[in-house]
Amino acid sequence: MIDIKDISGNIRLSTPINEGSKRKFQLMSYDYITLKFSLAEPVYFQLGDYIDDENIGLFELVDLYKPTYNTTTGGYDYELKLDAYYWKWKNKKFFYTPESTGREASWNLTATLDVHLKVFLDNLKSLGYKYREEDFKYEIDTTVENTSKLVSYDSVNLIDALTQMAETWECEWWITDKTIHFGRCEYSSPVDFKAGDLTDTENVNVNSMTRSDSQTTYATRVYAFGSTRNIPSTYRKNLIFDVKQVNGREISDTARPLDIKYFPGRVVHKEEYPVNEGIGSGAFTASYTEWTHDTDIVASLPSGDYKVSSGDGISINVSTVIPSIGAGRSFLPAGDYVLKASYIYKVSGSTKEVSIGNQTVTLDQDQQYEVSVAFAVSSSLQIEGNATDLKIRIYVRVPSRESSILNDSFSAYVSYDITLFKGSSADATVTFLSGLNSGNTFSCVYNPDHLTGDSANVIQLPSGVTASFGDRYTIDNIIKGKVPDSYFSKDDKELTLNGVVQKRLMLPEEVSYVDAYRYSPSGERIYIGETHYDDKNNVEMSQEEAIEEIVIFEDEYPKYVGTLSNVTYREEDELDEDDNPTGDKYRIYTFKDAGLKNFTNDFRLDGESFRLIFQTGKLAGLDFELLLQDSDDSGATFEIVRNEDYGRYLPDDVLFPANSDTYVLYGFDTAYVSEGLIPDAEDELLKKAKDYVKKSMIDPSTYDCDMDPEFIYNNGNIITYEVGDKVNLINKAFFPKSRQSRIIGFEWPLDIPYDHPIYTVGETASYSRIGEIESKLDSLTYKGQAYTGSVSGSGGTSIYLIGLNDKTVPTDRNTFSAKRIIDEIERRSLSSIEDDKAEGLITLGKGFVSEGFSAANAGLVVRGGELIEEIEDSLIEELG
Repeated sequence: MIDIKDISGNIRLSTPINEGSKRKFQLMSYDYITLKFSLAEPVYFQLGDYIDDENIGLFELVDLYKPTYNTTTGGYDYELKLDAYYWKWKNKKFFYTPESTGREASWNLTATLDVHLKVFLDNLKSLGYKYREEDFKYEIDTTVENTSKLVSYDSVNLIDALTQMAETWECEWWITDKTIHFGRCEYSSPVDFKAGDLTDTENVNVNSMTRSDSQTTYATRVYAFGSTRNIPSTYRKNLIFDVKQVNGREISDTARPLDIKYFPGRVVHKEEYPVNEGIGSGAFTASYTEWTHDTDIVASLPSGDYKVSSGDGISINVSTVIPSIGAGRSFLPAGDYVLKASYIYKVSGSTKEVSIGNQTVTLDQDQQYEVSVAFAVSSSLQIEGNATDLKIRIYVRVPSRESSILNDSFSAYVSYDITLFKGSSADATVTFLSGLNSGNTFSCVYNPDHLTGDSANVIQLPSGVTASFGDRYTIDNIIKGKVPDSYFSKDDKELTLNGVVQKRLMLPEEVSYVDAYRYSPSGERIYIGETHYDDKNNVEMSQEEAIEEIVIFEDEYPKYVGTLSNVTYREEDELDEDDNPTGDKYRIYTFKDAGLKNFTNDFRLDGESFRLIFQTGKLAGLDFELLLQDSDDSGATFEIVRNEDYGRYLPDDVLFPANSDTYVLYGFDTAYVSEGLIPDAEDELLKKAKDYVKKSMIDPSTYDCDMDPEFIYNNGNIITYEVGDKVNLINKAFFPKSRQSRIIGFEWPLDIPYDHPIYTVGETASYSRIGEIESKLDSLTYKGQAYTGSVSGSGGTSIYLIGLNDKTVPTDRNTFSAKRIIDEIERRSLSSIEDDKAEGLITLGKGFVSEGFSAANAGLVVRGGELIEEIEDSLIEELG
């Protein structure tokens, strides 16, 4: 009988295990039993009702169930489905911060699998879910890649969240008791599942074997692309200049004029002359009525047009003294006030003057206390000839006043902040692609004379180097992201292949795609992964053989991994909806990365911001915008922009960055950090694509094996197999020899478990096979079995477990599993507590004593000894 209990442990119904009741499981798909029974009156089962049976396990009612009324019997027929205890998780959402009130159900996390699972366990804990009063835990085996990956959870339930994680890391999840496993569910050495035919009946243990073809797309040629992150719009486009004008060692491409903004700030040299002033004349007197003040700008400068930045212009103020309290202020004296500002410079010894402003103000007696003028400065200044002694001159002339009274004194004051600047030059690295200099790289100067306008479009080659009209060249240190798209040449072949994915990371330029196999010169097919696959003399498959597929690997992109240092924070006021302080404070964190030297906003990709994804620390996996604060030879300082993408504003005083935390930076042109980032990422993409193709070659079909009942019954020692057990499928209809796989599901009757159980064998194909899974034949595994011990560089040991149906020979270097030990005891020993049978001859060295009747069905031979008479008496007494 099975007791179905309510959530309080009270028995709601007891029922025998009837015919039609089943146990069903499929890896990552379902795990349940069905109980079949009929009742005269309905019993209303509630969510949470459960069974806890030592032979069957712990199962709960997860979905509401109603019986079917039987019109023939007038009763109620049940086929009650009870799911495994953990399957109720499908009714709960996966939150990033399950313990908080502002729980976020849609969120992104880029982190290693263990970080995602820690969030998962937080969800279980907040729900109070345990296994027999024990907290759940997770185990990740060695087949799972230990790298950070992005997973976007959009209001998913807990079961679907586990599947998303498994999809992302291309592994499997399964649960035993309190442990959530991630990896590849595969154990022990294979056992044979053989379906015979009329000519081969030896060792047949499968009555029928049916094949279910996978819906997974099969491809023999893969075009692989990575992410769009850190990929500039000019990626894989050529920026080639043509020499269209030559003047000595100066060259220019008039079709692609250069601009100083195309060069990084660290190589730019600006010709600018700042000058600012704030000075007074001192008190004017009857004899001191004129004031001239010169401020030097530059000793010499070439002729040409200069731009001028002047802010509020030049301000000149003449005013009387503001007296102390109690005294009256004097008016300015009547008369003319002449105020002038001008540029003064010399050319060949003669003085030139360029007026900025000139104004005369006439006052009557006792009219006003001050005179103020502001001269707007023209935005340009033309210098004639090669000038020297460029100055700004201020001239003030005032009426005289005869007075020795302090309050009658007055003076002038001038202020301005002006910058003259001409064109800027830049250090340029030029590599010639054609002409006499083809293949050579030179250090050159863009706009060496600091010219402006079209005249600035000049590159000066080193002394002794010249070029010819039509020569082609590249500028290696130019910021391609700042250059107009029209400057770039386009390859029609790449446009055909890439289409809208132009900005995604691509395979190395010499590799267009990855094929599942090639042919040797002799016509032998060589599969990817085999030794001679990359031989240069191999021949590609024919077009007819090429079944094409496009695969995108979102986790592959050029990565800069930085380390935090000098982490600090400041506190800001929290504001309410009306921007009034609430009295609470929040933290704004900054950090420094010593690896990003002279990092500037010029490196930011157009339309993007700098962002980071933490790889380690309390914020591992979280994504934040960055504001660049400062950068020099010692590194770059960033401010982290807090956000509430994860259910509350972060970082805060609980989850915050710390020194030595690592992160991945994106949103920048990788060329300015390292020219090797993109090639390295392309090589990694190629490796990932090859692994994908290799995995695609594995037969994705599954095989349902209807087992022979007599074989399973095994003279009463019923054989059972577990999910993950390796199987060697033998069926001439499907395989020339055999196919090795593992059990991923099963179905058997609960009333008679050996009555045609069905085992599903194959590779799970419920999601795309994109991630990396390490080879099963490595130092940490043996025949696909993960060791229970650990391996260390100092010589640790590992023990291989021989499972229940494992054919591995026992040695001093392995051991039996718990089930195998019980099976060995049952097969090799006689029970001292239960009825048992020995199949072989037993010799008792000192005899035996029976407290009850002993039968010798085929006769009894007794050979002499002291106890013969006692035996005879006993037999006579028994017969009597």
